[in-house]
Amino acid sequence: MSAYRVLPTLALALTVLMTCDANVTLSAPAAVSLVENTSQNISFEASSAVNYTVVLHFNVTYSSRNVTSIILLPEEVLLPAGAQSSSFEVHAEKVGQVTAYLCSDSSDLRGFTARIRFLVIRSRILEIINQVIGWIYFLAWSISFYPQVYENWKRKSVVGLNFDFLALNLTGFIAYSVFNVGLFWVPYMKRGGQKVSKVAIVLLVIGWSFALVTLFLALAGTITWLEYLYYFSYIKLGVTLVKYIPQAYMNYQRKSTEGWSIGNVLLDFTGGTFSLLQMFLQSYNNDEWRLIFGDPTKFGLGVFSIFFDVVFMVQHYCLYRKQEYQLLD
Repeated sequence: MSAYRVLPTLALALTVLMTCDANVTLSAPAAVSLVENTSQNISFEASSAVNYTVVLHFNVTYSSRNVTSIILLPEEVLLPAGAQSSSFEVHAEKVGQVTAYLCSDSSDLRGFTARIRFLVIRSRILEIINQVIGWIYFLAWSISFYPQVYENWKRKSVVGLNFDFLALNLTGFIAYSVFNVGLFWVPYMKRGGQKVSKVAIVLLVIGWSFALVTLFLALAGTITWLEYLYYFSYIKLGVTLVKYIPQAYMNYQRKSTEGWSIGNVLLDFTGGTFSLLQMFLQSYNNDEWRLIFGDPTKFGLGVFSIFFDVVFMVQHYCLYRKQEYQLLD
């Protein structure tokens, strides 16, 4: 009779152990960066120890090219019985990207899996340079608006600053709305008869109408929210394409850049140049050139900004140096 009592107890214990094992999870670094022709030990751990040795393998779900030409992964990885952590060695061959899942075939360990993205780069120094460049153009673009504010305050006038540029910039940079609206309504600043043109008003109405219509389409499920966000990036790109034209034309009409802050232009030129430089260095370091053309908004912003910044610098330093300006009707 005692044997019959022991068997249910053992069955219950085994069931508890299997249930515990089934709830064990695996964690590993989400991303691993390696320099080509180097090796690295990668550690992983389980949420709790398992009572038997677990055999793990890699399931590759993405590779920028043939996996073995990018990285060499072990055939299998072992997590010893009673151990909560282990490691494996990976060797980087050539530049590229590989995404793989470290998982077990055991039905008792259904949640025992971890996703790891392996990024093989050419140089760690280039990676650091890219980060520094990113901070440089972030700071340059962040403070590029303030020289114009100082210029307006110093002159007590916004004559020479094209209002079409401001209105279009307001759409492109909602975050700077306080600054832009302030330039329109600060009472002690002279305007010189300037106002937003009808063409700019039409463009603004089209842009915001498009944003409103696509918002309803996203709410209705006709388009995804990701697509909706991309439409906003295209609006920003379109605004950047046209917003500089009124200011450049106004400088040409007045034969002067008086009132248009060259500090804004120089900082914007710095931001655009370093933004493009970062994209090229990052693409070279990762051997992933779609980083440039796969992000048309960022690439387009940099190119258009640099082009018009060069135009403004030529106007300021070459064409209209120290020339008297005239108010436009």
